[in-house]
Amino acid sequence: MRTLSILVTIGIGFFMMPFLIHSLGDEQYSLWAIIGTILGSYALLDIGIGQAINRFFARSLHIDDPQAVNSSLSTSVVIFSAIGALSLLVTMMAIFIGPHFIANKSLAQTFQVLILILGVRTALTFPLFCFQSFINAKNRFDLTSLLGISTVIARSAVIVIIVSEGHGLTALALGVALVELPFLIVGAVIAYRIHPGLSISVKSFRPSLAKEYFHFGKYGFISSLAINIKESADSYIIAGVIALSAISHFTVAGTLIFYFESFMFNIFSVVAPSFNEYHQKNDMKSLAEKFLVVTELATYASLLMAGGLILFGDKFITLWMGPAYLDAYLPLAILAVAACLASSQRTTAPLLVAMAKHKYYAGIMVAEAMIKLASSIVLAIQFGLIGVAVGTLASVVITKIFIQPRVVCAQLEISLSEYYRVLARRFTMAIVFFITLYLLKIADQADTYANLIALSAVTALLYILLVFMFTLSRESKRLVMSIIGR
Repeated sequence: MRTLSILVTIGIGFFMMPFLIHSLGDEQYSLWAIIGTILGSYALLDIGIGQAINRFFARSLHIDDPQAVNSSLSTSVVIFSAIGALSLLVTMMAIFIGPHFIANKSLAQTFQVLILILGVRTALTFPLFCFQSFINAKNRFDLTSLLGISTVIARSAVIVIIVSEGHGLTALALGVALVELPFLIVGAVIAYRIHPGLSISVKSFRPSLAKEYFHFGKYGFISSLAINIKESADSYIIAGVIALSAISHFTVAGTLIFYFESFMFNIFSVVAPSFNEYHQKNDMKSLAEKFLVVTELATYASLLMAGGLILFGDKFITLWMGPAYLDAYLPLAILAVAACLASSQRTTAPLLVAMAKHKYYAGIMVAEAMIKLASSIVLAIQFGLIGVAVGTLASVVITKIFIQPRVVCAQLEISLSEYYRVLARRFTMAIVFFITLYLLKIADQADTYANLIALSAVTALLYILLVFMFTLSRESKRLVMSIIGR
């Protein structure tokens, strides 16, 4: 169901992206994108508690203590309600400060209205977020995925109707806010249905538990801050150094990479409860074995997706957005390499969190964010959009390839040299495969959507067969077959 959820999101996104850019224009769409980036930063207000409640929900459910479960949820809802109130204050500040950075008066006024509407929407989502985290802690990812699919479909339908009728960004913001909130409320109802006896009350609020949340969450906050800087920096750098309208062109590449990374996250984040369980039992051998198997699968999956984007990316952009947006291809290819390297190490984050070693992950994220910010600004001045992409790649290579594996291998007491050797073998196989396809010029035939889909499917099938037959480990094969057999 999680796979279906991300596929639906990607499928709708492929339609919505060109529809919105061509309907709104580069400048209006770029403003909409900047608003999204700002609101995305509101997630920092949870100061890392979002990561903490996932762990504490899982712990209280594991020990099967109804009182502990209700205390965990009640404490979380109280804290996140306060965070929602705080976000309203941030919204008021943005309304007054934001226009000073926008030269166009009309756009500045539109900015104020949009940030007010969507800021209120975001404030209301904070306490409701707790219920979706609780559903995930019960390993009911199917329910949250179904809820996510329904939300995406409804939101997209409203956007299409509003924009097609010729309404502006204000109507668009109102429509998005009104259509999303009911689904969040449904999430709360589902939580009560799947866990009889679940209740929320002020009496169940535990200051001592809140203190634990904050203590555990401090490193999560540092990680979230670093990730937010890393993810939002591109829009701010492009708007400040290049031009506001250039955001829409870079977003073409950024959106494809976002779907790439979202797919990897949705597929492989399901290992978090298993990692938590192994660590709770102090079964470090099983934890290490599970980590290595899932990391192998994540690496091969990321190599397939990155190779496909590089091989067929220019053809897809031409068909999808038109030749005017082909300047996004080189940034896309560079970002695909960065996303591949990062996604190959995707499972290290839930591993370190499960082992309560998230302070190391926080440090790595801070280093990556600082390197990206500095290198992207410098390179953007000289090389424009390509420089922004290269800055991202440089930060990933340093942190995800040279630092993160060292930390993880030390914690699991596995050989770093062997880890690198196996990783290099996987990358070599994929590079040879895609270079061969490039030399055969099969992408030249992808001049229609039908041909592109057919060639992509054949490429993926051939890649999967080769990996499964010749390079995939016995343990990973067993896991794949067990999943297929369910």
